[in-house]
Amino acid sequence: MTRHFKVREAREGDVAQLAEGFYAFEVRSVFIEPFDGSDLIESTLAVPYEKIYDFDATSLKEHIGNAEAALFVVDDLDFRPRGYIAVSHFWNGYASIDDLAVDLSLRRLGAAKLLMNAAANWAQQEGLAGLRLETQNNNVAACKFYKQYGFILGGYDQYLYSGIQTEKAETALFWYLRFL
Repeated sequence: MTRHFKVREAREGDVAQLAEGFYAFEVRSVFIEPFDGSDLIESTLAVPYEKIYDFDATSLKEHIGNAEAALFVVDDLDFRPRGYIAVSHFWNGYASIDDLAVDLSLRRLGAAKLLMNAAANWAQQEGLAGLRLETQNNNVAACKFYKQYGFILGGYDQYLYSGIQTEKAETALFWYLRFL
């Protein structure tokens, strides 16, 4: 169900409001090998846990007013930004989705799709070949969203996070959406 939220380019003051959002999620399952791009295999965890991403205000601010990047926000019905997508030019001619997060209050209501549409429109206007992004095998809901949106799994890296994680091994999954 898509509500009529407004997506717009971010302004400097939006980042402070975005920092108030709740972007964590509960990990109840993960995708396991083989990561061959067809049907991913989902495995339920015996003990679910909460995944918390760091909010990087500095990085988001760098997307505002940047000729090779953009930051879009989705406002809730009270006109407060409650989700965002940061996009930039990537070295391979694609647009990189550098960050995408939606507050718990707007999840499963179409906000992520509206944000992705804004990023795709921006990338097409920039003359880029498509969109690319990276997420982890424990972000099952995001992976399902990307696949439903039309992205294909282009590869994975099981060692990308091995230097910073000790207890919960994550595999990086790389997704691509090519414009025709």
